Amino acid sequence: MKPVRTLQLTVALFFIFNISSITANPNLELNNSKLSHKVTDNKLAKRELRSQKFLLQRVNKWSLASQGNVVDSVSRGDYGFAARGGDGFSIFDIRNPYLPIELGTLATPTPAVDVSVLGNYAYVVTYFSGLLIIDISNVRNPLLVGTYSVSMPNFGEGVDVSGDYAYLTTVLGGVHIIDIRDRSNPTLAAIYNTPEPAADINVVGDYAYVANRSSLQIINISNPLAPFYQSSFDGSSIVAEGGVIIDVAVEGNYAYLAAGNAGLKVLDISDISSPILKTNYATDDFAYAIKLDNGNAYIADSKGLDVVKIFSDPPIESLWDIDGDGAVKPLTDGLLVLRYLFGFRGETLINSIVSSQGSRTTATDIELYMSQNLNDFDIDGDGSKQVLTDGLLLIRYLFGFRGEVLVEGAIGTGATRQTAVEIETYIAGYIL
Repeated sequence: MKPVRTLQLTVALFFIFNISSITANPNLELNNSKLSHKVTDNKLAKRELRSQKFLLQRVNKWSLASQGNVVDSVSRGDYGFAARGGDGFSIFDIRNPYLPIELGTLATPTPAVDVSVLGNYAYVVTYFSGLLIIDISNVRNPLLVGTYSVSMPNFGEGVDVSGDYAYLTTVLGGVHIIDIRDRSNPTLAAIYNTPEPAADINVVGDYAYVANRSSLQIINISNPLAPFYQSSFDGSSIVAEGGVIIDVAVEGNYAYLAAGNAGLKVLDISDISSPILKTNYATDDFAYAIKLDNGNAYIADSKGLDVVKIFSDPPIESLWDIDGDGAVKPLTDGLLVLRYLFGFRGETLINSIVSSQGSRTTATDIELYMSQNLNDFDIDGDGSKQVLTDGLLLIRYLFGFRGEVLVEGAIGTGATRQTAVEIETYIAGYIL
């Protein structure tokens, strides 16, 4: 059985519902006791694990507290759709992701544990009763239109939907491929038996990626009526770490596995016939869910949410390491940026602050490096590189300023990055 580890509602807001819309400062504490959160890792502690041309780097850790459980959820535009365990299925208005408004609910016969949305329908997995198909065209009044039952002792765990088919993972019966063209009467099209209980599934193109406890199973579904084994990844080393593969998200040439006590595992699937382990990321606790968005991985563990920047082709060195000595320091690199943006050149640029251990020790070296990378020094994203905005933001950050004291009076007019969390995330993303 997949662990029913509940995401708190606040996690769902940031992690699953509408990640790209979050702009508020994560240090904020709301006065509503039902919706409060704080960042416990204010220094944005960096974790990096480099494997050839791949880097995972933590840029934030969210510790969350709330009332109202969410086991799984997805977003579409202004709305979030949530499987809420014993609380059934809910639809939220998430235009303000910090203060979601519940619009509609539907009681489910048994706990709702997974959800996928396609068109005007939500597909909700419930333990012991299979798959529910819900009409969500009226977000205030979701209606049950069809069911696909799974007989005990078997039960459903995860679902993904593609085209005319829903792919339901089950504990005893592997993957049920369900014809949903008639949503009022979904029918079984095929069954693919997995070697172990199937936990979760992500369908991409002609392949279904199945989290299968001690392995990742890759199924060829080019013909959904006749699925066949494509390849697999043997996770025996994950099991040896005390882990279990219970969630999977696929993007590009990589599959990301939430692996319980073994944290996050990233597989290279560019050769679909032979997936290989690319790198690892150690979470603080049991990792049970993974979502991807805009170059970040969002990993839910038992202690909160890791926000991890993904570099599939990482830079060789930190952007802010101006003198190339392998360290980013306020009184060398930060001061060099300030001087350069003030217009200092030649010896006045580098006087008394360039490390003798660096790879760039002359004014010519520093000026060339700055000119080549200048566009990335627009930290607030206002289209210009200014000493009293971008330069000040960088040196404050390097001195350890976080939260409002970091950004106060230092954001340019028309900036696209305005909040502390946006500035912190941008700067941290270039520190290796």
